[in-house]
Amino acid sequence: MKILICGTGKSGTTAIAYAVQAVFKGHSIIFEPKTLTSLNYQEENFIVKSLNIIQNKLWQDEQSYILRFEKKIMIIRHPFDTIISFLLYDPFNRSQFDIDKNVKIYIDAIKQETHKENNRNISQVIKCYKKVVGLDVTKVILPWYKGITKVIENQSLDFFVFKYEDFVEGRLEGINGYLGVDNFTNQIKVDSKYSRVARSKKHSDWKNWFSQQDIKEIKPYFSDFLEKFNYETNWGDSLGAIDPNTSYLYTINVINEKRKRKGLKIYQDLKTFS
Repeated sequence: MKILICGTGKSGTTAIAYAVQAVFKGHSIIFEPKTLTSLNYQEENFIVKSLNIIQNKLWQDEQSYILRFEKKIMIIRHPFDTIISFLLYDPFNRSQFDIDKNVKIYIDAIKQETHKENNRNISQVIKCYKKVVGLDVTKVILPWYKGITKVIENQSLDFFVFKYEDFVEGRLEGINGYLGVDNFTNQIKVDSKYSRVARSKKHSDWKNWFSQQDIKEIKPYFSDFLEKFNYETNWGDSLGAIDPNTSYLYTINVINEKRKRKGLKIYQDLKTFS
C-alpha cells in the first residue's frame, strides 16, 4: 500500500509517519521528497511524509501523483500552537542564529514572556523574530493553512483529516478505521536523528502563551480554518506555567545542534533571568 502523509511543519507528521510504519512494518518511509514525480511507483509498499505538498504547493501541480496513493492523510493542528512551535524550533533553520548577539536578543525575548505570571504576549516574540530573521511568522504560516483547506475541500483528492490533538490524546478510532487496522497507536519511537523535532508532545500550549490581545490580533488571519475545523479560541487570562525545557532551553538546544553541524561554537546561555 502507498500511503501519503501531509501537513505543515510542527504538526506531528514525523511522529505519525513512524506510527503508520509501526502498523505496516514492511513499508519504508520516504522523507520530504522535493517532488512526487521522482518516486518509483512500481514499488508497492511505501510511506511518503511530505510538508512540500502544502508548504511548496505541490498539490497544485501534482494531483495525478497524489491520486496514486491508496491512503492519504492530512494532519492538521491548531494554528496558535503551530505559531508557538514555529517560533521555538525555526531558529534551527536560520543562519541569523549563528551570531551570538541575535541568539541572545531572541532568547531574552522568549524568557521575558515565559517568566511573567500573567499578561504574557506572544506578539512580542513574533516581533522579535521578525527583527532578527526578517519574517512575520503569522504571514509565513497563513498560506499553509489556506492550502490545507483547499486540499481538503478538493474531494477528488480524498484526504483523511487527522487532528494532531486527537493523536496526542489517543483518540484513534477514526485513523484506525481509515487504515483498516485496529493497532495504530501514539506510543511510538522516532528515529534519534529526528529527536530534536519533538518538544512537549502536547497540545493547547497556546493557552499559556496567548493574551486576549494576541487572540484579538491573530485570530482574524485563521478564522475560516478555526471555524471549519472546530478549534476553540475563547480563553481567559488564567495562564499556566511554561516549562523552560519546552521553551527557551529547547530553542537553545536546536540552535546548538545546528551550530555543531556547522562546526561553530555552541551558544552559552548567560541566564540573565533567575
